[in-house]
Amino acid sequence: MFKPVALLALAASAYGYVYLAFHSDAVKTTTSPHIAALSTDRNGRVRCVGNLIAPSVVLTSASCVTNDIRFASIGATFVNDTTTADTIEVKRAVVHPAYDAQTHANDVAVLQLVRASHAKPVAISWDPVEPNQLATLRGWGQLVDGTKVNPELLEVGVTAWDNVDCAFSYDRVAGRGAIQDSVLCAGGDAAQACIGDAGDALTVASANGDDHLVAVFSWSVECDAQGVPGVYTRLSKVRSFVEPFVAKVSPRYSF
Repeated sequence: MFKPVALLALAASAYGYVYLAFHSDAVKTTTSPHIAALSTDRNGRVRCVGNLIAPSVVLTSASCVTNDIRFASIGATFVNDTTTADTIEVKRAVVHPAYDAQTHANDVAVLQLVRASHAKPVAISWDPVEPNQLATLRGWGQLVDGTKVNPELLEVGVTAWDNVDCAFSYDRVAGRGAIQDSVLCAGGDAAQACIGDAGDALTVASANGDDHLVAVFSWSVECDAQGVPGVYTRLSKVRSFVEPFVAKVSPRYSF
């Protein structure tokens, strides 16, 4: 079993190319057909990550959309996979109307595709994630020593934080008030996302073992610092934005 010392998943943002830091227990996964590699051209570098939530709708972060995303490669196990992935052009991108780029509030966006994907959408759980609840983070990346880009999708387990504890950890690095009630914090034990890994999926297992999407990555101040978790947009807080969009674009589909 492949267990790198760490995984760094390449993505882009206004800060330039940065990385997703994964724990040493990161392993290969082929169980994430909903994961979409988002790019500005059909065969281009992956800019950020999305999640197929309906046949023709991909959910990502609002900060991802600033990269002028034009294509979604859904179901790719390998980054820049042009053979097995279902690559579809993006028809339009809609950012949450209350998104604030400074505070990262409501950092979520939906992409309407020009056609329905052949892949199976991921289910969404609108239930709040509780502190200490286990979740799974997925992405592509590069070995920590920088000698080789890892082309395969990997996953790692992370733990959700209490927002009070998360706010305390961020007070010393980002100032008071950085953590709002609408966000979810997870990781911080050398297993977390990093600034620029926009849209990375955070899922929890349902009673029957299926993945349920609960959040998408928004921001962080440090990539692999102990005691500083990544910050995600809670889907339970943006349901009123996501659900009506899906109902309009895919009226026959329901969560």
